[in-house]
Amino acid sequence: MDIKESTKVQLSQKIIYLLLGITLVIMTGWHIKAIQLNDTMSKIGICLRFCITVGIFGVAVFFLWKFRDKYRANNLFMYMSWILLPLFTFVSVELIAGDIRKLTWISIVKNLLMYYLLYFILSAFVRQLGILAMVYVGMFDFLALVQHFVTLFRARPMMLQDFLSFGTAARVVGNYTFYLTYHKYVVVLGMILLIFAFTLSGKKIFMNRRYFTGIGILGVSFGLVAMLLMPNKFLNEIYMWDLISNYEEDGLLLTFLEEIPYLMPEKPEDYSVSSVKKIADKVEKIEVNEVAPQNLIVIMNESFADLDYIGKVESDTELLSFYKGLQENTIRGYLSVPSFGGGTANTEYEVLTGNTLEFLTAGTTAYQMNVKKQESGITSTLREQGFQTLALHPYYGGGWNRNEVYPCMSFDNFVSMENWGDLETIRWCASDASAYQRVIDTCESTDEKLFMFLVTMQNHGGYDYEDYQSTVSLNYADEYPMAEQYLSLLQESDRAFQSLIEHFQNVEEPTMIVMFGDHQASIEDAFYEQLFGKSLSELSCEEYQERFITPFVIWANYDIEEQSDILMSSNYFGSFILKNAGMKMTKYNEFLLNLYEEIPVIGIGAICDKEGNWYQWGELPDYEKQLIQEYKILQYNNVSDRKKRVETVFFK
Repeated sequence: MDIKESTKVQLSQKIIYLLLGITLVIMTGWHIKAIQLNDTMSKIGICLRFCITVGIFGVAVFFLWKFRDKYRANNLFMYMSWILLPLFTFVSVELIAGDIRKLTWISIVKNLLMYYLLYFILSAFVRQLGILAMVYVGMFDFLALVQHFVTLFRARPMMLQDFLSFGTAARVVGNYTFYLTYHKYVVVLGMILLIFAFTLSGKKIFMNRRYFTGIGILGVSFGLVAMLLMPNKFLNEIYMWDLISNYEEDGLLLTFLEEIPYLMPEKPEDYSVSSVKKIADKVEKIEVNEVAPQNLIVIMNESFADLDYIGKVESDTELLSFYKGLQENTIRGYLSVPSFGGGTANTEYEVLTGNTLEFLTAGTTAYQMNVKKQESGITSTLREQGFQTLALHPYYGGGWNRNEVYPCMSFDNFVSMENWGDLETIRWCASDASAYQRVIDTCESTDEKLFMFLVTMQNHGGYDYEDYQSTVSLNYADEYPMAEQYLSLLQESDRAFQSLIEHFQNVEEPTMIVMFGDHQASIEDAFYEQLFGKSLSELSCEEYQERFITPFVIWANYDIEEQSDILMSSNYFGSFILKNAGMKMTKYNEFLLNLYEEIPVIGIGAICDKEGNWYQWGELPDYEKQLIQEYKILQYNNVSDRKKRVETVFFK
């Protein structure tokens, strides 16, 4: 090795050591946070275990450095380590992101084939062993950590489509608490040690680049042929209602590969423009309320949920007392939404458009993939009937791409944090009270018919904010500080909503106010298990759906028929609002309300019929299957076949 090349190797080693040191500090900080949040051992036991672990790691690093010259001379050991690196990486990924005990043998073999294939391809371009180990291990273990945290925060794994949402996720990521359990921390330490060992060698891969390039080309060709000719033999089916099990049984990389066929929207069987017209022609007319409001205010309240729906919450405070006590001129019920702990825009999309995410590509965030130049929905319908349409969100306008989406949705204006003005905050979020004050001020400043769609922020995730004093105490043997902070925030929402209703009770203009939650909150899993009375891994399909239930209320300052205990999925809710607001509806709205009478809930990978029976997608009875097929045809025409869209079905 000449002097110039030796200098390059030394520089690359120093850079890798710096990156490993930064990683070690971050991971140690996350583990210390886990100790603070999950103190299941005595303080002495925790400190002793942590010190022993760090001590063993330090001793291993010392001996590797001390005997690095002998280590470098041991080519056999180095080559064996090089061959086994993909295996070690696969094991580390599954220990961090999944449950390695649940992997099937065939899944292990399939995953290892892909890990080795990618390893050989990378080796064709990166021959320095230290850099190769850093890039390869770092890439996969970073992906595993992201998967771990995504699942932790929203109880639903990351999918391929989620990579399009990283911009939005980055804006709120600082408000969550990241932590690593002990065994995940040990895994990360082990992989840092392995990269350090590779870097010490200073060697290059002993085989020439052409050899590896040939292996890479042959491997990719073989993989493509295998997937094209035998997709059903190599790839398993994805069960959308239980994605966690998919990742646990098939592994991270294989499951990502299994999601590829779901990336393209599937054209429904028997789809044609004429079939769209035939379905629309037989839709039954829907009668609407006679009185229409001057102001229609729709509020999607961040993480607003009534957890008593799952199981009675034992607390020292009556929860959501105003919301639950509101009776006169009130319609109340529950929505089955497509998100848990995050993915706000998905619920928003279903309500505003009437389309269901179940028919879009797997893992889709529709605001990134499906909203185009002119979107049909309740906003376009109201705008055609003379309403001024206004969207409000007291946070960054670029979140979930809203600043580009809302004009396509037919909103005349969008007020976000950038042009809002002064905002009162609770924790780091704009309070519901300050958001509602903007609604009141806007109504008072115009005489036009007004439709406002407000997306609040107050109850956003990150429920371990140190400077916020919880006002709700739970009565359980175990402590759930995140749940207490979250429930305290809901109490703030309840008080703000009361003030909003009391204001409009004294307003002469006919006003209808709608409020609903976008998803349940990502708080302690153990608290949800307390409510269910069982482990989350033991939930049935029907019980699993309860994790996606949020409340809604429709109130008017004029006479409307009271209704209660309604259950519907959020794709119907926009049409339901139009009906109760006395608005003219499109054929698509009427189709959805007819479908709601037969299939009130289209949930996560399953449906519920009018008798309360749940069916997974592969088990639908013939009648429900036919209704769902008609819905698929209409939605495909509306979303995926825009050039041939039958405008008279989706617009007034």
